[in-house]
Amino acid sequence: MSENISEYKDKESGPRVEVHFDMKSEVGRVSDTIKNLAWYKENGYQENAYRLPVGVGVETAPEEIERLVGESFEEDKYFEAGEYIKNNWEILSRGLAELSSIGGFKIFDEYKIILSRYGTGGSYNSKNGEIIVNIDLRMPDKIMGTIAHEIVHIGIQHLIDQYHIKHWDKERLVDLVGERYFSGQRKMQNIEGAERVDRAFKQFFPDIEAVVSAIAKED
Repeated sequence: MSENISEYKDKESGPRVEVHFDMKSEVGRVSDTIKNLAWYKENGYQENAYRLPVGVGVETAPEEIERLVGESFEEDKYFEAGEYIKNNWEILSRGLAELSSIGGFKIFDEYKIILSRYGTGGSYNSKNGEIIVNIDLRMPDKIMGTIAHEIVHIGIQHLIDQYHIKHWDKERLVDLVGERYFSGQRKMQNIEGAERVDRAFKQFFPDIEAVVSAIAKED
C-alpha cells in the first residue's frame, strides 16, 4: 500500500509540502533504526527516544520485520496525521519566510514529509528536503514543532559539515534558531555544555556562518 497525501501548500508563495506514507518506507525506517542503535547509545539517547515494532530487535530477520510492520499498519493513523499537517502548515509560513532572508540558510521550494510510527521523533535528509516524523512519539499538536526542527537542521547542515560541529552543539543551535522563528512549537532540549553555542548565537546571529565558525573555534 502506498499513499501520497500530496499537494498541500500554505499559499501561492512559500515552500510546498507533500506528505507520504507507505509500507516500504516503514520497513526501511525500522531497519535504519536498528542499524543506528549503537549510535543512539553512544550519543546518550534513552530507549524511549525511539520506537520499534513490538517483537523487533537487532537479530530480527528482514522478512519478520516486514510481517510485524504489516500487522500494525493502520492507515487511519497516517491519514489523520497528514490532515493535521495540511491544516497547520501555515503555522510555519512566517518563520520560513523570515529564514529565507538569512544568508547561508538553505530553504527548499518543497519539503517531503514521510510519516512513520518508528524510529526517533524526527529525522531529515539535507540533500533533498525529506523529513521523517514519528506520529506515535509525537502528539498531534507537537508534529509541526518536529517538522520545524528538521527544517532548521536541513537549513544549516552544509555549515555543520563544513565546520565539523559536534552533534549536541548542532542540536543546541537548531533549538535556538527554532525558538527564534517557530516560538512555542517545540520545547528546547536540556543540553549540557551549551553555553558556548549560546554565546556565539547571541554575538553573531543572524550571520549563521559566523555563529557556526565561532562554535568551531571553541571546540
